[in-house]
Amino acid sequence: MGYNFTEQNYINAGILRYNDEKRIHFVWMNWIATF
Repeated sequence: MGYNFTEQNYINAGILRYNDEKRIHFVWMNWIATF
C-alpha cells in the first residue's frame, strides 16, 4: 500500500508539472503574440 501511494504521488506530481509547463508555454506564446 505504501508503494502504491508513493507511486501515485509520483504520477500526480508528473502530471501537475506537465500541466504547469504546458500552461507556462501557452502564456509565453500569447505574451509574445501581443508584441
